[in-house]
Amino acid sequence: MKDKWKYETWLKIHEAYLNKMALYDSKMSELAISEGIEVVGNNPLFNRETEKVELKKGAIMMLTNNHLATSGSYDDNKVVVINIPTSTSQRPRN
Repeated sequence: MKDKWKYETWLKIHEAYLNKMALYDSKMSELAISEGIEVVGNNPLFNRETEKVELKKGAIMMLTNNHLATSGSYDDNKVVVINIPTSTSQRPRN
């Protein structure tokens, strides 16, 4: 019983510490919320450009009936130009 004062003192210090930590945590949460959510990733303009390129590649593959079945059919840096005839005079003859 002679160490009772030590325990009571420690208990008061520990309670004060927990109260301060709770206050600190709540303020940090408020700060994080007020700063907003950090968005990570690419620039939206870069994303739109990537979408355009991929849509073009997909359309070209569909038009040429080339679905990556053969080796070397896909190249990131290669632009494929297709001439689609618009009139019957331009169509190849059998």
